[in-house]
Amino acid sequence: MRIVETPRYPVPPPPARPAGTLRWTLAYLPIATNNLYPTRVLPGGKLIRYLDSRAKKWKQQTEATVVLSNVAAPEGDLGLTLILYPPDARKRDADGTIKLAQDAICAALGVDDSRIVHLDVWRFPPDRTDPRIEARLSRVLGMPEPKE
Repeated sequence: MRIVETPRYPVPPPPARPAGTLRWTLAYLPIATNNLYPTRVLPGGKLIRYLDSRAKKWKQQTEATVVLSNVAAPEGDLGLTLILYPPDARKRDADGTIKLAQDAICAALGVDDSRIVHLDVWRFPPDRTDPRIEARLSRVLGMPEPKE
């Protein structure tokens, strides 16, 4: 019989493995796109926009999901694909979801989001039992040359 001793200190995670296409399944955003950044009026009439608390919590959970996957972002230009499975058939804008998901993924990987040069967003019919966002991040090869 072999006895395995548990370590007294937390074991560090293995080093981040090199990445091909990174994939995550994220919770569906719990707030309407138009309510992500409410506006507050400060004394003196100055307006500020801030991230709603539900959106902030979603972003923190998303960052944790990405960090716990223990991967490193590919080098070079990146492409992000988001596949949206909303919880119901209400009309929704996809653009707020894009920005918040992109910010959360890039922040968790320590990547400047300006490295994302290609973006695909797909919205599928509702999935009432498992609303989610499937995210894929990969290196973009063979960027087209800009026309002058």
